[in-house]
Amino acid sequence: MGADHRISAASGCALTVLAALGALPLSGCHRRAASQAPIASATASAPPVDRLAPGELAPGTEDMYGLLLPRGMRVSARFPRVAHATGPMHAEDVANYVRDRVDVKRVELGAVGTVFPAVHVVGGDPTRTYRVEVNSASDATEIVMHDVTPIPPKVADPTESEADKWKRAGYKPNGMPLDPMNQR
Repeated sequence: MGADHRISAASGCALTVLAALGALPLSGCHRRAASQAPIASATASAPPVDRLAPGELAPGTEDMYGLLLPRGMRVSARFPRVAHATGPMHAEDVANYVRDRVDVKRVELGAVGTVFPAVHVVGGDPTRTYRVEVNSASDATEIVMHDVTPIPPKVADPTESEADKWKRAGYKPNGMPLDPMNQR
């Protein structure tokens, strides 16, 4: 009977120790959860990351020479060295949108619009230079984008004769025009 008493006393003591150790993590978790609660409530009051600021325009799907236009703007004309787009937004908002998407060194502000005289489109062809005009119309805004990249001069062919050079320029070797009726 004495041995049974010792075993039951030892098991009772062990249960007390286990119960005490088991309570420690619970109290630690409770304190940790309480300290995290103010952080969660502070982030709940902050605006979500996926919202636009007032006046900020969302990117659309159309582009001009690599410049992604704001949502709602449509390309109305496109040529090899100039393109036009229009949309129903404020010119100032469109100018800020363009400013964020081009490498700009100088901006010209006018009464009816903003001009970016020599820019490169961020993420676009770095060898191309553009002039971007953001103009205010009656109820819309227009973007006119000119490709102002200088055209490289033609390299003369070393095998070309002197007479062929004159002919290509529209003149005879003596300097007289090839077609006297069509003088330059």
